[in-house]
Amino acid sequence: MSEQPAVKKRIRLTKVHIIALAVIAMLSALWYVLLRDLKLLLVSTILFCLWGFSKKSGRNVILLILATAMTLWLGFGTAPLSVSSQTLWKYPFQRAYIGLYQNIAEPDWFPDFAGDVKGGYEFDYMASMLQGTGHYSVYFETDGETVKRYAQDFSKQAKYSFTFAEYAASKRTSDAPAGTKQEQKNSIGDISMYVGSRYDGCSSADVQVYVLETNFDFNHPHTSAVMIDKNNNTVFLSRLG
Repeated sequence: MSEQPAVKKRIRLTKVHIIALAVIAMLSALWYVLLRDLKLLLVSTILFCLWGFSKKSGRNVILLILATAMTLWLGFGTAPLSVSSQTLWKYPFQRAYIGLYQNIAEPDWFPDFAGDVKGGYEFDYMASMLQGTGHYSVYFETDGETVKRYAQDFSKQAKYSFTFAEYAASKRTSDAPAGTKQEQKNSIGDISMYVGSRYDGCSSADVQVYVLETNFDFNHPHTSAVMIDKNNNTVFLSRLG
């Protein structure tokens, strides 16, 4: 008598599976819209496969629990690498999510700026990982009165105040070969700041910079700064490190 070929078991989706997949899809879509993060989709899909199609008996349950714990830790145990947005109403959710981790969070000195945004807005965050220095910043357009108020408030808090033109000039002096420096150590040119894409390479005398704190450390910088452009009514809140 010839042996019958083994019959392969097909994975069948039950109503419970379909409902679980629908819930995963909706929650993951909402999570991504708010946070621009795929973690929930990846973690929930892995957990769905683990628990949806595995036998729940004896040793398998222990292995499933261990695999679940590992998946959750790998998925949510570390801070998101980056979050960016140009939609103001999402900011409270993004700020709360980032604040769950021991990494860069919204600085205490950040004002409640939501009511001051009158035009374009951009939030940009990157976590500090290994030797990489992260940042947390908000850029927005506003009106002339608000710009004046920000300038008055932060000029009182600033330890250093200068324009981008002055910073660029001091930077050139700070980068000069040994023996040719004219500036003292810890000049404004030695300050490392996160300026974002809008002020990268900027040398305008119209943009005022207010540095609230800095450690003058190139390798491990920690700098809080506010950049205000009165001509264009823009404010840039920045934290590096």
